[in-house]
Amino acid sequence: YGVTGHDVAEDFTRYFREVFARGLAVDDSEKFLPLAKRVVFFTDNCGEVIFDMLFLEELKKTGAHVTVVVKDAPMLNDVTVKEAREIGLASVADAVYSGGGGALLGTHPAAFPPEVAAAVSDATLLIAKGLANYESMTEYEWDKPVAYLMMIKCDAVGRDLSEYSGRAVKKGDLVAYLRE
Repeated sequence: YGVTGHDVAEDFTRYFREVFARGLAVDDSEKFLPLAKRVVFFTDNCGEVIFDMLFLEELKKTGAHVTVVVKDAPMLNDVTVKEAREIGLASVADAVYSGGGGALLGTHPAAFPPEVAAAVSDATLLIAKGLANYESMTEYEWDKPVAYLMMIKCDAVGRDLSEYSGRAVKKGDLVAYLRE
């Protein structure tokens, strides 16, 4: 994770069991899953994408049309087109596109290639993984709901999300937050 004060224990199994046992500090999944007819899913880290694929498989089982957006150039440890091909991400999506803009941190609509802009325009729900997507995407007005899936890694984002969600959120919390 590389964030000061956010240390992952040497015992990953124990660490993740503890994190998952706490559950979600904000869980809007029952609100956003019914909206998942045409989904655009903005990926985050390479290490998480295998778990994301399980989630996407479940979305597909509900009949959702899923478009996945990855980076076209390396940015930190975000999933790129190359890694998406290597792991077979297309096997759980209707389309996999590059978000454009090279190695930008987060997601920026001005950089979208036409196929991503069209998918976003047609979507009933946007799902954004990770802190960089939250920080960048909340700077824009979206004409559709956005579900943010992430771990809170700093107090400032915890305060921001607490204000918008009306629920107490702190560093280290997992959230599935829907902003409509």
